[in-house]
Amino acid sequence: MILLSLVLSLLALIAGQIFFPGFHLLVFAPFCVLAIQTKTRGFSLWAAALVGLLYDCLSSSAHFGLFSLCYVLTTLLASLLKRRFFGIHLPLFTVTFSMIYALAHLALFQTFLSPLAFASSFLIMPLVDGLYAFFWHSPALVLYTRFNASPRHRY
Repeated sequence: MILLSLVLSLLALIAGQIFFPGFHLLVFAPFCVLAIQTKTRGFSLWAAALVGLLYDCLSSSAHFGLFSLCYVLTTLLASLLKRRFFGIHLPLFTVTFSMIYALAHLALFQTFLSPLAFASSFLIMPLVDGLYAFFWHSPALVLYTRFNASPRHRY
C-alpha cells in the first residue's frame, strides 16, 4: 500500500509539473502520512528525507537540503502527534501534515531565503492538499485494500 501511494505521488508530481507548473501541491504529503501511520518512525523519517532530496534535486530556487530538512522536521513532528490522530482519515491527517509543513517551510525559508506569503501557504494550501489526498489517494487505496483482502471461504 505504501508503494502504491509513492507511485501515485510520483504521477501527481509529474502531471503537476506538466499541466500546472505554477501550482505547487504538497504531492508527497499523503505518502508521508501513510508512512507515519503504517511504518516505524525510522522508516518514515528516511522516506521523508528521500522525498525532500527529490524536491531539492528538482528545485533550483532554494539552498540544497532545505526541502529535506523541512520534510524530516514535519514528519518528526507529525509522528510525535500520531497518537493524538490515531484512526484519523488520510485526508484529515494530510491537512494537519500540510499545516505543520507550511509552518516549518515558513520558518526555514524565512531564515535562509526571502519572505513568503504566510496567509496563502498556511490557510489555503493545506485544504487543497487534503482535497488532493481525498480525491487522488483515497479511492486508489480503498480499491487496493478491497481487492487484496483475504478471500472468504465459500462452501
